[in-house]
Amino acid sequence: EFLTQGVELKLIEKPRIVVKGPLVTCVEFAKGFKSSKIIQRVCVYKDSPVVEIKSKLVWRNKGVLIKHWFRTTAKAEKAWYDIPFGAIERSTKMETSWEKAKFEVPAVRWADISDEEKGLAVIAPSRHGYTGIRGDIGLSIIKSPTYPNPWSDLGEFEITYYLYPHKGDYQKAEVPKIARETIFKPVAVIVSGTVEDIKMVRIEPAKVIVTAFKPSEDGEGYILRLYNPYREDVDVEIELGFKASKVIETDIIELKKLIEIAENIDKLKLYVKPFEIKTLLIKT
Repeated sequence: EFLTQGVELKLIEKPRIVVKGPLVTCVEFAKGFKSSKIIQRVCVYKDSPVVEIKSKLVWRNKGVLIKHWFRTTAKAEKAWYDIPFGAIERSTKMETSWEKAKFEVPAVRWADISDEEKGLAVIAPSRHGYTGIRGDIGLSIIKSPTYPNPWSDLGEFEITYYLYPHKGDYQKAEVPKIARETIFKPVAVIVSGTVEDIKMVRIEPAKVIVTAFKPSEDGEGYILRLYNPYREDVDVEIELGFKASKVIETDIIELKKLIEIAENIDKLKLYVKPFEIKTLLIKT
């Protein structure tokens, strides 16, 4: 019940515009608690669906859990949380003692609370404790206990997380895709030749998540690993960009070859069940 008995941090520095331009606008303000302080900068970018929050913390107080709450008007009885190779649904009710004991859910990169019309996703690369209560969602950003580590989360540090308001539920809003695009920034590399010379793997529709494209462990070809983060079947078309002599589905650790999918192709179609992981051995 401490979630409803907490103390809201006091505003100690009023919001002010610190960046204003054609591509980004940022507002900064500060809140305090006893001898501690949190400076937050909220930025919106042109043509971006996400809002960026940068928090600089100067924290000196022990025995404290700081949770950043985001209030919504969504009528949600369930919330979705990111887990490895999928997503899991949890209740947002806090009615029984069992439900109250499950006040926080661990998630890898994001959590989403929504109904059929609207919702809000919180995307956090470095914080993993979320709480969903009906239409509200909270992210734990500080926990400074006295045991077992009396110095946990004390000092000065910075964290960044994002808000993604959207229409529909997490599936219609493609929250897993937006989260990965937000966290994993594009990497520029210098290559020889022209754009037409670059061989790229293309996957349509972009509903599945690619987690690996690498040399296979046995040296026989390349491994393409992907998964479906949604609760519906997905039919995908994969354009390899090169000729493959064989495409074989294997287990996730590449030890057992399950089925030969195709041979002598540069394109293939794949059926992926909800939350299914596919590991493909591509021989050239």
